[in-house]
Amino acid sequence: MKYCKTFLIPFFILMLLYTESCKKSEEVDDYLLCPECTNEEISGDYFGDGMYYTDNNTDVSEDVEVNLNINHIEGKINEISVKVPNKFSSSYFVIKEDGSAAMTISGTTQSINITIYRKNNEYRIGGTAKKYHTQADSTFIDHSVLFTVFK
Repeated sequence: MKYCKTFLIPFFILMLLYTESCKKSEEVDDYLLCPECTNEEISGDYFGDGMYYTDNNTDVSEDVEVNLNINHIEGKINEISVKVPNKFSSSYFVIKEDGSAAMTISGTTQSINITIYRKNNEYRIGGTAKKYHTQADSTFIDHSVLFTVFK
């Protein structure tokens, strides 16, 4: 448990700082939450950057390249792929409910949480993707990517 606290506290502080800096930029860049965005219009490739964390040597890398792809399968179902070249790759099947600007799924080994913004015909997605494992009664984050991407 001591090990868990040792790396989680600095990681959450970094996440908080990064999130606060994102909030400041959101206030001036004219992107608005987009609960009315359809699955079809948010589908496609997104590119941006983010912060990457791995439990391997508790490495934290800032300003890493992040690629995200949303593929609308059918109805409310989307496949989301997140990649940090040479560091992280994961895919998720996520439901986007009508009237929601967020998509979230938490599984036993990975999770993703994204929020969709729009400015005219430009889209921005902010979110977090994680891979983790459970040992005894504790959950350990193996990889985490906090990102902002644009289409």
